Amino acid sequence: MCGILGTTSLNISGEKMVLALKEIFKRGPDNQDVVKNNFVYFGHTRLSILDLEQRSNQPFSYTHKNRNILVTFNGEIYNYLSIKIELLEKGYVFHTNSDTEVLCAAYCEYGEDCFDLFEGMWAVGINDGSKLIISRDRLGKKPLYISHLPGEPVFFGSSLNSVSILSERAKLNSEGIELYFALGFIPKHYTIIENISKVEPGSIYHFEIKNEICNLINVNKSIFKPKSSMNKLSVKELIYFAVEKRLLSDVPVTTLMSGGIDSTIVTSIINVLKPNTEAYFVDFDDIKLSEKKWAEYLAKRNGIKLNRFVLPVEELNSAFKDYYSVYEEPFADYSGIPSIAIFKEVSKKYKVVLTGDGGDELFYGYPHYYKKFVLFLFFNIFKLFRNIGFLPESVKTIIGGSKKEFESNYLKNHGIITPFAASIINKNFNDSIVRSKSFLKGIIAYDRDFYNWPEKYLVKIDRASMFSAVEVRSPFMDENLIRKVKKIPVVFLFTPFSSKLFLKLDFFKLFGLKYFTATKKGFTPPIEELRTANFREEDFTELKRYLKINCPNVYTLIEKKQYQKLQNDKILFDRCFFFNEWIKI
Repeated sequence: MCGILGTTSLNISGEKMVLALKEIFKRGPDNQDVVKNNFVYFGHTRLSILDLEQRSNQPFSYTHKNRNILVTFNGEIYNYLSIKIELLEKGYVFHTNSDTEVLCAAYCEYGEDCFDLFEGMWAVGINDGSKLIISRDRLGKKPLYISHLPGEPVFFGSSLNSVSILSERAKLNSEGIELYFALGFIPKHYTIIENISKVEPGSIYHFEIKNEICNLINVNKSIFKPKSSMNKLSVKELIYFAVEKRLLSDVPVTTLMSGGIDSTIVTSIINVLKPNTEAYFVDFDDIKLSEKKWAEYLAKRNGIKLNRFVLPVEELNSAFKDYYSVYEEPFADYSGIPSIAIFKEVSKKYKVVLTGDGGDELFYGYPHYYKKFVLFLFFNIFKLFRNIGFLPESVKTIIGGSKKEFESNYLKNHGIITPFAASIINKNFNDSIVRSKSFLKGIIAYDRDFYNWPEKYLVKIDRASMFSAVEVRSPFMDENLIRKVKKIPVVFLFTPFSSKLFLKLDFFKLFGLKYFTATKKGFTPPIEELRTANFREEDFTELKRYLKINCPNVYTLIEKKQYQKLQNDKILFDRCFFFNEWIKI
């Protein structure tokens, strides 16, 4: 796991390149280098996990039959060994044991189609003569930002700040602000800076370079091409193999385990494959927030070596000071604070950690799925009674428009939804429903493709971990598993009376009957003091003034809100609180 950056502007000074490289230093403290050829200027910071030798340092130059390519790569290709065997049979020669070299050879053999073969996570820039290829993995696990205007050079990298430094672009993007106040993060290709975009998951950009100027030839989408044998495996087998693939490492591996289902499954499988693997359980002193009871029960039941780490308030405060060094853009996720502290602790002994992230978006683990289902199913009935007093105001807000506005109205209860933000939200939500041909399948696809994964949870996981030079691997985000689960009838997965019943039954030996009484707490850190100490009424007043100048569309909707009422809405409070912190940097 690493940090990458690059440009076709060869006149950029070495000092500026080094300055941009510093922004991604923590992603790769083991080695840093820059390489310039006749077409590109690439930079790389390395976190050594596979083939720890210097021969695998990057930017990486690879030659095959008088063809030379230069690569800067961040990620892991979990199936690189099977691809390597196929390439060896085709006459390719390898001088390292890294997945980077296999990526290079696969590109030489298959061109841009090589990305269809990869299982894993990546952000990569490839220079092939006058061509520049930029790609991001299909789920968006690894960050990749790009700046390119017609007739200008390309600038790209793992960090928004790095790309801003290289491209000298820093003007605020009001659309990014509107989306942030609607969602608590900035989705899709949008960013907080004008003319800097995120490369969307699965995208492959093909540029032609001429005298430092780049012409965008096309943007393709990578299509996952799994081996047919995987389709025959059960969900349980696929989860097992997803974990096994992610244990490939030349450094020790650990896991994060809560009292929840997903992390317990991952940790228990690791305990079978690598006995006595240490699992970290992060706990809080506040018993109301602790999952200690169930974590210890599951650890004892499954013979897991559990390392309980009680997160002190001092560590939370320290992590909060680093919040926007970590996340760069406005980002309102309170669990992002302890995540920084957790990975700082893990990094003292480990570089690789497996987690249970992603299971909720596969197996309907969140309560809001049931709530949305009921509201949508009885939408027209609720609408008939909208003027009757017994309906809560939140429901009246949701049914206030048409079904096409369902999601934006649902979010209005806690967000500031401008017309622009509503259009983006509703398009993605409604498109997911149409593609899935089912409301229930649609809302979970929406979470995977737009709301929860790409620019929210995956941002939190990647930025918090890489700030301490730790690589996170998430077996429940395995694409073979996702494809399999999509084919399972909803009736087996959507069980609101017992969350994730499918997994509880499939892995019954891990949990036992007693666990059926467990309730989901979620990861809720004690940050109330941070909130109230750092965002007071006068801060809210100043925030309004800032928005009046920089984003009038949001200001118009937030102008009359009172601080006292804001305190009762933790979601909207956090959006204001975290944005105010971002303004200070």
